[in-house]
Amino acid sequence: MCDILDLIIIITNKMKQTILTLVVGIVVVAGLVTYSNSLNKNLGSTDRNSEYTSTTTDSTWNTFTKKFIAECPQSIGSVVITNATAGSAFNIYDGTSTTDLSQKLIASFSSTATAGDYVFDRYLTRGLVADMLTSNIASTTITCR
Repeated sequence: MCDILDLIIIITNKMKQTILTLVVGIVVVAGLVTYSNSLNKNLGSTDRNSEYTSTTTDSTWNTFTKKFIAECPQSIGSVVITNATAGSAFNIYDGTSTTDLSQKLIASFSSTATAGDYVFDRYLTRGLVADMLTSNIASTTITCR
């Protein structure tokens, strides 16, 4: 009889250990889930996937060439000319590459374009290509997402 009672006590203690381990595991997982959700909070009024990124043009860009801007796969927000250089002209296209023959012109900035913010907020069906038409390159920032 004593052996049976000892066996029941041992089984009961193992069950308590298993249940305690399971409860501790659940609490740890719940804590990790809560912590990871707190890291993904949006701190502004824009969703994470709607944030703008940007690229800049300056004298380091090759002149008289087109450049595919990989940072801008979905839409162009604006072109901000921060330093208008006399004689600087460039075009912005919706295209897949610099050799894409069916590019669609989005904007053409003449050599007399003034410093300022030119807003487009336009969806790109293919990608963004900048074409520097002169040897003088204006300092610009192109925002996109």
